[in-house]
Amino acid sequence: MSKRKVRIKMGAPVVVAQADLTVRQWGEFQFPTVLERLPDGQLPVSFTQEGHRDSAADYGKPLHHCISHDSGETWLKADEQNLKPIFPGGWSGGGGPALTITPNGDWLLPNRRPSIKADDLQLPKPISEDSHLFMADDFPQELAGWRIFRKPAGSSQWTGEYPEVNIPGALRGVIAADIEVNIVGEIRRIENGILPFPSFDFIYAISDGSLLSPVQFNRRLANGHVQHDLSVGFLSSHDNGHSWELLSIVDYTPDKRNDPTWEAREKLAWHEGFCEPGVTFLPDGSILCLMRTTSGSTIIGPLYWMRSKDNGRTWSAPEIFDDIGVWPRMVTLGNGVTLACYGRPGFHLRASADPSGLDWDERFEVIRPAPNRNNCCWHNMDTCGYGSLLALDDQTALLVYSDFEYPSGPCRVACKTILSRQITTQKA
Repeated sequence: MSKRKVRIKMGAPVVVAQADLTVRQWGEFQFPTVLERLPDGQLPVSFTQEGHRDSAADYGKPLHHCISHDSGETWLKADEQNLKPIFPGGWSGGGGPALTITPNGDWLLPNRRPSIKADDLQLPKPISEDSHLFMADDFPQELAGWRIFRKPAGSSQWTGEYPEVNIPGALRGVIAADIEVNIVGEIRRIENGILPFPSFDFIYAISDGSLLSPVQFNRRLANGHVQHDLSVGFLSSHDNGHSWELLSIVDYTPDKRNDPTWEAREKLAWHEGFCEPGVTFLPDGSILCLMRTTSGSTIIGPLYWMRSKDNGRTWSAPEIFDDIGVWPRMVTLGNGVTLACYGRPGFHLRASADPSGLDWDERFEVIRPAPNRNNCCWHNMDTCGYGSLLALDDQTALLVYSDFEYPSGPCRVACKTILSRQITTQKA
């Protein structure tokens, strides 16, 4: 093993919130995200509530929220009263994971609309007689997606809006409520289905004064055919988020020489392709993007990476970054160190001192993967594998993640827990 180029000091785990011992179902009390530090210094963290099943029927449902006033050393449960002055409507309606300050000083908060039952909707004409897929542009305004809340610069009031989003070939579909993830490319009529809404996740203000938002495409019509693999796209706005255009798209292209599970994944009834893009802006001015390929709870796929030197207009050919990984999140600190977190199985942290993000230290194990218990979902038994990173200062980041086996109470009984840790870095 080569010598590490970044020294990492991990602070002790701090409990953000802990579930009741009866909360064990997949989807509930997990998927934590720490948002941007607020002007008054508070740090808000969101995560799913009890009863969340990680299905399309749960998209946009209210989340739990906790707030720290001391950079993550202690946490308090946030309620309607102390959230209302900060976020729209108490921020209880399934707000997006990222708060953004635009170049003109507006605050933007993505807000996913909850999925709705499709039985009684007046849906547009499907793309074919036996299909449940529809052209996104054919939906009326009342069924639009891509909702955001905006707080104009100098104002204390939030307003909801539906920006114009132009994605050629974009499709939407009615899907079965009990499917954990969309069956990509499936063409059949579904009874008792639901209609999910497209949404932003992360929006970034970049150096040229525009906004950039990485998204994944679950359905898209390309060259007259329905796309069967998920792909990653980048939306761009030059008017502070009021309208968006597709800047670039990266279709799924597995590295068949170095990806050990690409063929097994493609034999599944559905597989992910490139999804869950996570980006950071590197000291050399380029953008680094990591992408998941793991297919649900069955076959582990590697993380891929690619770089852009022109603010997301073009990208290098995707290459393998690590042999595992879902929901990769990154942050680049003021000292030039870039951190990445990802999981499944286990949960891991990785560091780079390279301004171009090409050279990385070996990953550091935050949660050891659970042993293979002859269960197809064994790699979901220790943590959800989703985490979040936020810079606290030039050397320090806050890491937030879940641990399904963290001890609780005097009897030290394991239960689902959301944890935070301060990560201090120094170039070796």
